[in-house]
Amino acid sequence: MSVSEESRAHSGEHILFQSLSRIFKGMESVKVVIEPDKKQLFVRCGGTIDWNGVLEAEQIANKIVQENRRIIVAIGGIEEMRQRYGSRLRGRWDLIKDEIIRIVEVEGFDAVACKGDHVERTGKIGFIVVNKF
Repeated sequence: MSVSEESRAHSGEHILFQSLSRIFKGMESVKVVIEPDKKQLFVRCGGTIDWNGVLEAEQIANKIVQENRRIIVAIGGIEEMRQRYGSRLRGRWDLIKDEIIRIVEVEGFDAVACKGDHVERTGKIGFIVVNKF
């Protein structure tokens, strides 16, 4: 079965952002651009972002890719999902307005409300490279 470039990129973005967040505390995602010739993640961080930390995050992300973890999509009522994911959810529960929500979880690593398309396993993403920030 063919995997789209967009679903690979979107899944990789989840992993890269979570990796960056573990290195640079207080980071938030501002915008994601996934186009055929452009893949960009815009973030905001109260502290300093440096290449050493970015490269460390890139290594973490590629380790998760190599582990070929499952990417789980869970759909349910907001209260059911709040009980299931609680504080493991990246983002703020108070900003979710829908009664039925879709959570995308990179097994044991990241969970976020998301409507995008994703691959089924991290191994299908391929190598993640940050080329500028």
